[in-house]
Amino acid sequence: MARLFAFAGLAGLLLGLAGARVGSAAEPKATGTVDIFSSVSDPDLEKFLPGVGVIYGQKEWERLAAAWGIKPVPKVDFGKEILLVGTWRGPAFKFLSEIKNGDLKVEVVGDKKDAQPGFRYRVVSLKRDGITKFNGVPLPAPDTETVVDPSPRVERKAEKPTVSLSGDIKDAALVSEMPANGVIVSQKQYDALVKAWGIKDAPKVDFTKNVLVVGTWRGSMFDLTPVVTDGNLAVSARGTKDLAPGFRWRVVSVNRDGIKTVQGKELPRE
Repeated sequence: MARLFAFAGLAGLLLGLAGARVGSAAEPKATGTVDIFSSVSDPDLEKFLPGVGVIYGQKEWERLAAAWGIKPVPKVDFGKEILLVGTWRGPAFKFLSEIKNGDLKVEVVGDKKDAQPGFRYRVVSLKRDGITKFNGVPLPAPDTETVVDPSPRVERKAEKPTVSLSGDIKDAALVSEMPANGVIVSQKQYDALVKAWGIKDAPKVDFTKNVLVVGTWRGSMFDLTPVVTDGNLAVSARGTKDLAPGFRWRVVSVNRDGIKTVQGKELPRE
């Protein structure tokens, strides 16, 4: 039996369920409107959609994108498409699905042996036509409501970072040295990471003016994108889907001025 997750304040916009066992192992046929594979450093943000679920409304799509730092937010015609969303704690995963009598059954499969900081997520768009249920639960009518925010969000203009470092580490176990929230706010934290990861010629950082965001990736290449909106620093990572030995890392500085929270949580003092 499918298990429903409870999402406070999200009723009627998002359907999240435990993954169903799928008989025929096939990846879903995506439309291509949305196909995102990325990661979030803060594991607490997985609560917005743990496991696997579908989004069928504009309002919840915008909420999830804001929470996970998805930029830009692709436009979706929810009258014709739905979004399939999955999360995973390991380095990589995929969807397996089948449609029987209008019921879209989906499970998420991946490597469970090598858990990584934060979580990985994938969002893909599917054609809605012919789908009436998701993992046995009736799919509600499309919700095409657009969010109208009476207090417009203020996104700070991106500045060129004063620190931009990257590297490759063969020992995958050292990924655990990454700060839990993906942010360094003090010299003590910075020194510890430099030592643990063997960062050569680490530049000086004035932590009264800057913070450092840190990201890791199991693929061969990735980009780290910090965005400050209304005083909240959100960090997202996107990269190749291949798996390479060890992990890749990036450290990027962000102007500290005006930052009050990181991924929705209070900016740590140290």
